[in-house]
Amino acid sequence: PRANVAAAAASRLIMERAFERIKPGEQPPPPPPELLAWVRDTTYGSCAGLLYGAWHAHAAEKRATLDANEHATVRKHRLWKRTISDSTLHGVRLGSFVSVFSAVRLGMEKRRETSDMWNIVGAGVLTSALTGLAIPGSVVTRLKGAA
Repeated sequence: PRANVAAAAASRLIMERAFERIKPGEQPPPPPPELLAWVRDTTYGSCAGLLYGAWHAHAAEKRATLDANEHATVRKHRLWKRTISDSTLHGVRLGSFVSVFSAVRLGMEKRRETSDMWNIVGAGVLTSALTGLAIPGSVVTRLKGAA
């Protein structure tokens, strides 16, 4: 019980400091290490999604049948358009998945005050369930995806 009270008091101090007004010329407090880890993980996930999207678009265009009447400039334009579209789509999707996963994992580590595999398992279960709930369709379809 005393550890919980001490942890709550420390958390309250951090939150009060986080929302404290900073006067002009004064140095802001350093960001918490959890925030830096979350930003790093989210950035890596988004960049991986961008690269995967570009690869996916290029591979799809290589598999497509070529039209002999299509001009090379039109083909290049279509490839660029598809690459940008797929990179953006996959970057946002993978980046948001990694962002939620990382936030839940770091939150569980902070709450449980331990870093072990159960934080990763819990984050994976919750993130996968939320992703399943985002499936288009009826509520029943979404609940099946979350299960």
